Amino acid sequence: MNKLYREFLKLIEQLSYGLNSYKQIITYADQLAQDVLINKNVERLEQFNLHFPSLLLTIFNAREACQVNSLYALYDLVEQKLLNIEAIQTIIIGLFDFLSVSEEIVKQYHSSEINEDGSNDEEVALSLQCPIYLNYNWNSAHSLIFRLFYCVFCKLEDNKNFLPQEWIRETFLPKLCFYFGDSILLQKTSKCRVDFVTLLAPAAKLLGTESSEELLLPAFQRYMSDSSDVQNALLSQLFTFCKVLSPKSREIVLRDLSQLFSIDMDARCWRQRAVFANQLDLLVGILPMELVNKYLCAYALTFSADKISQVRTNGIKMLSNVLSTFIQVEWRDQKDLWRRRTEHMSDAIPVTSSDASMLTDEEPINLPLTFELLAEIRSGFWRTRSWRRRQSFANLLYLLLRHCLLTPLQFYYLFFHDFMCLSDDDVANVRQYFCLIAQLNRFEEYVGSSVIKRLEQMLVDDNDLEVRHLSKIALGKLDPLLEGLDITRRARGLVT
Repeated sequence: MNKLYREFLKLIEQLSYGLNSYKQIITYADQLAQDVLINKNVERLEQFNLHFPSLLLTIFNAREACQVNSLYALYDLVEQKLLNIEAIQTIIIGLFDFLSVSEEIVKQYHSSEINEDGSNDEEVALSLQCPIYLNYNWNSAHSLIFRLFYCVFCKLEDNKNFLPQEWIRETFLPKLCFYFGDSILLQKTSKCRVDFVTLLAPAAKLLGTESSEELLLPAFQRYMSDSSDVQNALLSQLFTFCKVLSPKSREIVLRDLSQLFSIDMDARCWRQRAVFANQLDLLVGILPMELVNKYLCAYALTFSADKISQVRTNGIKMLSNVLSTFIQVEWRDQKDLWRRRTEHMSDAIPVTSSDASMLTDEEPINLPLTFELLAEIRSGFWRTRSWRRRQSFANLLYLLLRHCLLTPLQFYYLFFHDFMCLSDDDVANVRQYFCLIAQLNRFEEYVGSSVIKRLEQMLVDDNDLEVRHLSKIALGKLDPLLEGLDITRRARGLVT
């Protein structure tokens, strides 16, 4: 027997008396799993996989002071794949047994709060002054159990053979779904609910649409009206969970969201708004235009005008996808319906109406929802004295082209006037977007050299170094990979 294996047996003996450091266990487990002599000996590997989980579960159940360290050790053993399938199954079953005992304990506390005659017994009242589910370590231990379950879901997503599929369907998921119901354990422990709600989406992916709507959707709706911490955890799962649901159930979730989640731009929880905007942005891609218009359009406009930069960034990205959805659905490809002519566009920036239909020869394409949304966007973001809002509008145009959300023809028809106006804005941060968009498309097939002439004019006359630099890149006179921006030239005049 080699030295390392003797140290392992010695560690097991020490663990029988207590657990002081879970990191020591993981270090030994990692060494043992990589040890050549042990890997060649099937019997020793079996002893390793049997002793570690069983011993840790024994300590976990017997010593309350060691519960957190035991769970950290179990978590790392699973996360680092240092155990075989049977050992992981043993751990999961053991933790579910522990949760069942905890459920009974909380039920006893809850049922003894009020006697049958409605009066409080003095002895019972004293025992309830500090219920066990208010204990910090107790809450931490149960939260770690749910984190370990989430780790199992992550491993299953990476490798479907991490655990037997039949065992997952017949044992793991049924036991887990109990806690999505009327678990008094979770009713009494908000800290545990924060970690528990992260299991909703991965469980739904394994259960499928029908079972998820029956077992998980009521829990999802219940947690939407929970504390702000639980709501934040739930929001991060919104898209993944809704993706599993049927279209009808998705509308139910969206309706509840609009009723329960209020957006206050002056509130301090800006991270919640940023996450919310990101999740709704993902939802735009799986919803029909009618639901996007009914539930998400207002959110996109609100997030895009937020005071916090990260929220605005996510909001503009969402707004670009909403606008693209409207355009793609309403757009009708009628090649001869309208035709622009190069001579209609002068080299000067047009100062008349920015409505694209004003610049066409023939009857404009009928895009009712698109034009209504564009009117809101232009009045709220473009025709305003706030340069940040104008910058957001410029970013919107850039995203529409950069992510190919519109064809060049659609962009030209709807936004070319706005695009040209970017180059004459008073703020350099807005003018820069004209150059960035021109790098993607200069629309020469529609307006000839109008955009090129404007870029050449900006290269010579613009008073901002970065604008001149970007215009040079857009004209193809500079390779940004070979020549960067030299800020020392700012004091020496124009970039040559």
